Formats: sequence, C-alpha cells, structure tokens
Amino acid sequence: MNVFNVNAEQVKWIETENVYYWGIGGKDVLYPECLYTSNYVGPAIFFDEPMVHTRDQALRPKFKEDPSLRKTITPQLFFEEFKHEYHKAKYERSPIQLLKELSDREDVSVGDMDFLQQNVYTWETMPSSAIYQLSEGDKSTPYAMVFEPPGRLGAKRVLPELNMSFECQIPADDPKNLIGMFKGFLRGAARVTNKEWGISIYGQVIRSEAFWYMTHAYDQGASLFFYWDSYQLAAVPYSEYLALSRNLREHSKNFPGRDLEKLKMDAEIAILIPTGYNLGHVKMGIGNFSGLPELNMERINSKGVKYRDVMNNFYIEIERCIRLGIEYDSFWNLQNLELNGYREIVVIREDGKVEITKNGKSKLLDSARTPERPEGISPQLAVEIKSTSGKAPTSITAFAEVTEGSSPIYYTQGANKDGIYRNVYVLWELYGPEEEDYTDFWNDRWNVSVTEKSNSATAKIKFNIDKPGNYRLKVSTSDLAGRSKVVWKDIKILK
Repeated sequence: MNVFNVNAEQVKWIETENVYYWGIGGKDVLYPECLYTSNYVGPAIFFDEPMVHTRDQALRPKFKEDPSLRKTITPQLFFEEFKHEYHKAKYERSPIQLLKELSDREDVSVGDMDFLQQNVYTWETMPSSAIYQLSEGDKSTPYAMVFEPPGRLGAKRVLPELNMSFECQIPADDPKNLIGMFKGFLRGAARVTNKEWGISIYGQVIRSEAFWYMTHAYDQGASLFFYWDSYQLAAVPYSEYLALSRNLREHSKNFPGRDLEKLKMDAEIAILIPTGYNLGHVKMGIGNFSGLPELNMERINSKGVKYRDVMNNFYIEIERCIRLGIEYDSFWNLQNLELNGYREIVVIREDGKVEITKNGKSKLLDSARTPERPEGISPQLAVEIKSTSGKAPTSITAFAEVTEGSSPIYYTQGANKDGIYRNVYVLWELYGPEEEDYTDFWNDRWNVSVTEKSNSATAKIKFNIDKPGNYRLKVSTSDLAGRSKVVWKDIKILK
C-alpha cells in the first residue's frame, strides 16, 4: 500500500515517508508546507455517491414525513433534489475543507485566496449523472468520475433483467454488452468535459467477469481503477484485488502507449435520455429510476407515456449499436449540452418519440429503430396463481412453467450466501395497489423453489399481500440470446 487515510495523531508517523496520505484538513497540516508537499493529497479524495445521498438522505426522509410525495415524485423532481445535494457536496464539504480550516486558524492568513481541492474524483453508482457531475459550475473539480458497481453486478444478472423489463433483445452471455452501457455515460462525459473516467470492482461483481472488466476498461481509455475492501459482500478480498491488479499491470505491459485523448473520441453515436432518467440502481436491470420503487417503470410521465416505453427506446437504440458494432456514448439531455464530433445524435424523448440528427438534418421517429435480430424461438411461459383467500391479508402462491426455445434460459440474482450463482429462470414483480407501490420480491426470490427438467423448469414463489386493492403480477423469463416472454396476472384483494 502507498496511500493512507490518517488523522491528526497519525500524520507525524507518515508525513516524511515515501507514501501518500490524506484525511486531515487545514487545522492539522503544516502551512504553507502542505501546499508544496507532494505526498499530501488533501482532506479528501472523492465525492461519495451524490445520487445515492440524494435518494437516501434527502428524498426518503421526505417520503416518510409526507407519504403523498411518493405519488408526486418524478425524475425531474429527483434531479432538482440532486442538484441541491451535489452543490452541498462540492461547495460546502470536502473540496473547501482545506481552505476553510486554514482560514479559521489564527496563525494563517489566506487573504483573498479562494480555491476548491482539484484532485478529487466522484465515486458514483449511477453513471447517467456523469455529464452533470463533471460539468457543473466550477469545472476545476471533480477531475474524473469512477463507476461504483451497485449490488450483484454481472451480465447474466442485469442483461436478462433488461430483456425481461424492456423490449430489447441484448445477448446476455457477453459482458461487453453490459459494461458498454456504463462506459457510454462515463466516457461521453469525459469527452465533453476533457476529464477522466474509471471503474471499480466490488465483491458482488461476478468474479469471472471482474478481470475482463478491468482490462476492457483499460483498453477503452479508463485511467482510474479501484476496489472496495470492506462491508460484507461488497468487499473484495485482499488476495483477489492483488490478482486483479497484477492482471491489469501485465495487460498494460502487453498493450502500452494508449492515446487517451483519441480513445475518448471512439464513439460515433450519442444517445440522449431525459434528464433524471437513468439505469436504476442495485436492481439495475429492472430499471426503477434511482432505485426508487416510487419511480417504477409502469408509472406515467407528464407526456402521458410510461417510463418503460421511454426507456424501451433507449435500450433498443443501444441494442442497435451493439448489433452493428458501433461505439456509442450516452448523456442526460441537459440544457446547453454541446456534442461535437458524433456522426449521429439520438434523442430519446419523453413523448415516446425518437429524434435522429445526422449531417445537420433531423427526423422524428415514432419509436426506436429495432435492429435485425437472429431467427429463433422465444421461451414459453405459463403462470398460475393460487390464493388462500380473496381478502386481505392473504397468502399467494404463484407457479411459472418455462420452456426453452432456441436458446437456454438463464437468469441469476447473483451469488447467494454460499457463493453459488443459481439459475432462478423467472423474474417476479408486483405492482400495486397504488401506482407508486412496487416490489421485486428481492428477499423472497432467494428461496424460490425451482424444479428443473430437460428443457423446462417450474418456479414457485410464495408471498403475502396485506392491503386490499388491485395488483398486477409481472412474471418474466429470458434466454441467453435475449429473447424474453412476459405474462401479466391481475390479482384483486378485497377488504
């Protein structure tokens, strides 16, 4: 290790060593020596998940205080809250800590000196916010955005969910199809702002993909690579991140001399989504904006269009790029966003239409351009529901019979407590009774019973419904080629 987080008591043991240190601010450093000491990084090294802070520390407490806000929340309102939280993170917290604490000291006069700490990156699980975070206000900081993988990340978990949740058909057996979605937002923002981007590996990332994620990101122009080494399943064991680092080091030796500025320009197409819309969070493939059940995909936006229908267009345009072998970047459609050097700009609109601009000419399409897909038979799905009572509270048992078509069915939630990636075949989701109510049965699904046969399987789930009302059970399955089948079942529960 050559970078250490220290406090005021520890710094004397490390400040003259040949290592970097951070964590102490203006009240504890030697001044003016701290401004010239090459191994002092500063009080902080990153912004910690501004989008997640917005959700968990700003919005969820408001939902608890006033439940009616759960019904009125929109992606645009989330974005306004995010701007407020981001402003606090950037201008009231760590980037000003050094100067603020120096100015509070009686032995220091900072005069009219005014600066933000510039060697800070932003550490974020929701990459769609990259363009805002790297371009907001004083552009001196942050200098980069690093993608933090949310939850159990892997191609065979997230891509089947996308295919089951939207009308795309993205092959689920190639991790490039998944990392391309994150990279598009990160690289695109770095290109427009002339900054940097990077990735990190968490313990929940499917291990067989982690090594490839690192080297692929290197090949695509990433300059920052990190690991998380604490907190339960999020932790990457020391031996693993040593192995990952050695593999990346050897790869860099084999492929030296990257032209980072040229790599930023690789994308031919820019795809824009409405501001505030995003890939979701921990249960990313399902798509609920910012990981909020209140912003589930069945809700209707101000144009009278379901969020699902808007995002259908986004993912189908991505599928088109994948099948054509075209590199793409993605952005929030911010005001005054300048995009130069792209051959084509695709604007995903809230009214469900898609605007294509090419060679200075624009045309408006009713929907995304569905690419040519390989022939084959989709999986089949039959669903049966049994209730102990038609009145609340009641227990529901649902059965799903899936039959393979031309390609194997595979969908995993990720590694269970024993480290096993189990094929659960089916995604279960419940909407209702109100439009803001949604569950994906995340905890229940770990215990779903699956009976496998030669080319079919039966999955069974049990759950309780405590409130009366009208519910809709969405049951989905998907094969490795991306073909999916969805069945909706109405459930009416009386008082």
